[in-house]
Amino acid sequence: MFNGKLQDLEPKYVPKKNVSSSNRKPIWMTYKAMKAVKRRHKIYRKYKDPEHPACKKADRKASVAIKQSKRHFESKLAQKIKTDRKLFFAYVTMSGARSRLK
Repeated sequence: MFNGKLQDLEPKYVPKKNVSSSNRKPIWMTYKAMKAVKRRHKIYRKYKDPEHPACKKADRKASVAIKQSKRHFESKLAQKIKTDRKLFFAYVTMSGARSRLK
């Protein structure tokens, strides 16, 4: 009896917590770079050897895509600094960005 009453009152008075996914990409990463990183992980899982030529090629492509997306994002950030300060401070407070800006 008590258990049934408790279950009836639970949805009404106990708030539900929305769990966000932890797979969000960084704000500077483009989808092209994200795709290259996923491909690098997939190829590494297949060969399990970082010295394999396919792994090295995928790693180089992912590294280049990441560098390009960071460079592109930072150049856009520099152009928009006067009008969009929120984006700048979001990038600065992001982990690791502070050490690169010093």
